[in-house]
Amino acid sequence: MKRYRYLLLERTFDIDKDVDFIYNEIFKSHIEQLENKTFSLDLNTNYPLLSAKGKLFKSMDSNELKNEDSQLANKINPIYIIGGIFDTDSKTVFNRKIENRNFIVISIDKDLIDIYIKNNFSFKKLSTIVPERTVQLLVKSLKESAIKSMIYHELSHWLNNTLHNDHIIKTIKLSIKYSNPEILKLKTKSVNLTHFEIDAQIHGIKQCKRDNEKIWNKLTLFQLFKLYPSLMSLYDEIKEYGLEVKNIWLQTLLKRMHRENLLGKNMTLPMIDSYDIY
Repeated sequence: MKRYRYLLLERTFDIDKDVDFIYNEIFKSHIEQLENKTFSLDLNTNYPLLSAKGKLFKSMDSNELKNEDSQLANKINPIYIIGGIFDTDSKTVFNRKIENRNFIVISIDKDLIDIYIKNNFSFKKLSTIVPERTVQLLVKSLKESAIKSMIYHELSHWLNNTLHNDHIIKTIKLSIKYSNPEILKLKTKSVNLTHFEIDAQIHGIKQCKRDNEKIWNKLTLFQLFKLYPSLMSLYDEIKEYGLEVKNIWLQTLLKRMHRENLLGKNMTLPMIDSYDIY
């Protein structure tokens, strides 16, 4: 008898070693250059296959990953893992291929890095030009933890889709077939509010907890968002949809965090956007 295990998708993957490996192989040296103010790569190269402009750091083959789930997914659906700085959001691309293989893109925001470099790698100088919130977003985006959260996020998409019967691709195709994008979303036009996207957000939060275990129960939810810049950007987007949508997303996210033992003691306190971590 067939078991519908692929419908029971709420299981996070333990891929810490693969996340560390990808960070060290693709990002570490370039982040050190940005921190040391020695970064000199041209960020205006065009990459038509990625539909992006920026700078490719490195492309890896998924057969280099060591986690058991990753190795199984590689046998079913091998991918390229591409990291760099691009003018596109970090995203999983299921409908585009390079050399007949799917790929994922893990990207630091090009606009933020551009303005940082053009202002002599000075956060202080940036503070006189752009809002402090933007400066803080850039500062956190360059942290090892934030980049690893993106890696965790994107790898989980690949694992989730591959090991659960292509359910993400099928859901997207259904929404196209029936001309009904609401199949995908939580009362919005944003794919970022799909259940499979929230699943990937949970994986990014898992990395945040891994890096902040000692202070986890002291953090509020907004402080968590500040540690995870992609989630902060998403939160800002969600607020534009109004209170109902924001509450649906928060409820869905918090319930999942609770089930995964990711909900710190202070994360159920009312959201106070101005409250800082330090």
